[in-house]
Amino acid sequence: MPLIRITLPEVEDSARLPSWLRDAMTGYLQVALGVGNPYAVVAPALADVIRASGGPRVVDLASGGGGPWPRLMEDLKRELGSYPAVTLTDVQPNLTAAPELERLPGVTYRRAPMSALAVSRDLDGVRTMFTGLHHFDEAEVTAVLRAAQDARVPFVAAEATHRSFRGLLVTMLIPLLVLLLMPQVRPRRNLPLLLTYLPPLLPILIWWDGLASTLKTYRVEELQALTDAIAAPGYVWRVEEITGRGAPIPVTVIIGVPAAAPRPSLG
Repeated sequence: MPLIRITLPEVEDSARLPSWLRDAMTGYLQVALGVGNPYAVVAPALADVIRASGGPRVVDLASGGGGPWPRLMEDLKRELGSYPAVTLTDVQPNLTAAPELERLPGVTYRRAPMSALAVSRDLDGVRTMFTGLHHFDEAEVTAVLRAAQDARVPFVAAEATHRSFRGLLVTMLIPLLVLLLMPQVRPRRNLPLLLTYLPPLLPILIWWDGLASTLKTYRVEELQALTDAIAAPGYVWRVEEITGRGAPIPVTVIIGVPAAAPRPSLG
């Protein structure tokens, strides 16, 4: 049963948040996504879109600490036979994580701030966004989707949170996961580690953001309504949920491609 969408503020989104604390929070998310690898189910569809785009170039929006890319790059290599060229971007780039992420084959991290609402014209390729759509209101999501459609570039976004009672139950595990996984965040910083345990500030802050994210996550029918509202000849939108083997909640995926491109496989 779907829950009412509630817009709660996220700590990570605050302009007043110190960069070291934001980097620690997005760094944890990157590690957690690497351990759980929920976006592995998206790799086949994303690989189809990359192939159809005519060049293995990807522009990732709202990248934060790198999200799923360390694991996703390996999944895409298996699908494509080689690594795609991925440029990570964010309106508040994680400069701490950038050097580590650029150790990945094919990955560069754009140091200059760039909003997902204003993609730089010098960046071309498939546009992606992971665990990011819920940060934007409906008008902003519409703007992000319309910009890709108007530019006739493929777009793939996925959300590993799910606005449901099952999704809320999953958030209850976050404090424990923070305690277990924060030591794996690289580069390692003493202050975030201290505030993970004495006092446990980071488990509380990250749990709150996980709860807020879950309650703000768009459902399939809501995203479908947004794509229906902007539908235009020559571009095709598709919205679905994919559940990985053993996963407690599904991943919501939205894909837009020029009409001439082959339809990507999902599921």
